[in-house]
Amino acid sequence: MGVTPSGNRVEVPEITIVRVSGGKIEETWTSYGTLGMLPQIGAIPQPSSAPHDEGGISPDQVPGG
Repeated sequence: MGVTPSGNRVEVPEITIVRVSGGKIEETWTSYGTLGMLPQIGAIPQPSSAPHDEGGISPDQVPGG
C-alpha cells in the first residue's frame, strides 16, 4: 500500500461488540484503531502539538479542563 515494511511491531487497539440471542452469537461488530496505527507504520506523520506561544491554547482555555 505504498509504505515500506519496517519489521517493527505496532499496537492497534480494537473493540468487538457481540450480540447474543437465545444463547447464540447472532452478530458481531469490530472496529480497529487504524488512525493510531498509520503513524506507527510511517504512512502519516506523528501528531504534534503547537507550542502555547505560537497560536496554541492554554490549559485554562480547554473546556472541562
